[in-house]
Amino acid sequence: MDHYIERVVDLLDPALNRIHNMTAEEARARVLSGQPEAVRDIDGSFALLARAGKTVRMARSLDRPMRYFLAKRAEGPALIVADRIDAIHEQPGSAKAHSYFGQYLVSVEKNYADAIGEFETALKAEPTYMAAYYHLGRTAALGNTNLARGEQSLRKYLGYTPKENEPTLANAHYYLGAIYENQGKKAEAKRSFEAALKLNPTLKLALDALKRVS
Repeated sequence: MDHYIERVVDLLDPALNRIHNMTAEEARARVLSGQPEAVRDIDGSFALLARAGKTVRMARSLDRPMRYFLAKRAEGPALIVADRIDAIHEQPGSAKAHSYFGQYLVSVEKNYADAIGEFETALKAEPTYMAAYYHLGRTAALGNTNLARGEQSLRKYLGYTPKENEPTLANAHYYLGAIYENQGKKAEAKRSFEAALKLNPTLKLALDALKRVS
């Protein structure tokens, strides 16, 4: 079964591109074409991402770094692209930057403690950035750590109405149930898994979890 990227986050700095023989948009069109000879004709220094529908293509000149990772999410993977992974971290005032770096720490390094620190920093920068509450709770559940804070964060997220591209309430209920399961609270876990399945009856994580606690 094919799995498509649900979201693309392009953090490449366009100011660093130095393209001599065409515009940046023309260069992106060449990248999107998938034709190596068309990309080779781009003269200059560049790191480009192009997307059309389900197709995502990237290209860079040899002098330019490009780093990317997939942040695994129940609603579908997010592709995050930057000049350097640590560049995501080097935006102290950006809640999204810290949240994305936290997702990188969870997905790639399995460093749950530092990831929670990034989500906390995101919330200090922007207390209304609700996705960070979700990711903090999810990380607490996955890492079986900071469970009280994770429960608090997910409860706050469950009082919110997510936008189209934000984590679903079904997933939030599931991870709250996972926290309860980690705490040995089977009755509370069962109620949370049932709440998740009421919103999304096909959520396999919740289906499997409900069997464990029933």
